[in-house]
Amino acid sequence: MTGWAVVVPVKSWQVAKSRLTGMHARARKELARAFAHDTVRTVCDTPRVDACFVVAPAAELWDLARALGDRGLCPVLEPEALDGRDTLNAALACGRDIALGSGHRRVALLVADLPGLSGEGLTGFLRMVPAERPAFIRDVHGTGTTVLASRQGALLRPRFGHDSAVRHRSSGAVDLTSRCDPRLSHDVDTWLDLGAVSRVAGPWVNRWFEDSRSMLATLSRSRTGRFAEEGDADPPQPGNPRSGRCPPETEAREPRATRA
Repeated sequence: MTGWAVVVPVKSWQVAKSRLTGMHARARKELARAFAHDTVRTVCDTPRVDACFVVAPAAELWDLARALGDRGLCPVLEPEALDGRDTLNAALACGRDIALGSGHRRVALLVADLPGLSGEGLTGFLRMVPAERPAFIRDVHGTGTTVLASRQGALLRPRFGHDSAVRHRSSGAVDLTSRCDPRLSHDVDTWLDLGAVSRVAGPWVNRWFEDSRSMLATLSRSRTGRFAEEGDADPPQPGNPRSGRCPPETEAREPRATRA
């Protein structure tokens, strides 16, 4: 296999994006769902990617598979959480191992909340990954990691999370952030992050912005949202969506997820 396998860990949408305080639980769930759909769809449609291994709970896997259809999505049931275990990096390691066991050599680990991700940007990064060392992209805050990849997937040691950029650099990975599409850095943890991607997001997230205008305006007026606190008088507005509505869902058979 000459292309790449990309591993994307997806949390239960019920608990994702908890740092977006002040947002109704249902809106937060739908936002996390939109992030995952746009991110995974872009990965699956990127020509240099042969397979996208999504590590997630069964409900999220089924929803993604139903919407994306036959796009090279490889569902993997998330590993059981262990007390004191880093579940994010455990999921990434699980997906890496299954990708390697499936015959893939080139493996990339990618967070699920990159609403501005483009196939061109991802391809540009993958082309620059050196032959002998992993490479990574820092998040927009400069401390976390959004992507980690290696042409020798067995070398990948995921250390995602707080201060992960330092840990990945210390492990020998090359920092390619300054040489790649800046949208690869824009994951979303805070209200300001959400505002920054509102004009470059994919169709699912753009639909979420359209449906959430009233809620975002209320948060801004009440000053419970980070936008108002940081001096941004207006709530984030949707960008130029490729489609005014979510992409039509494709009927699909229930995915046969690989178990960790």
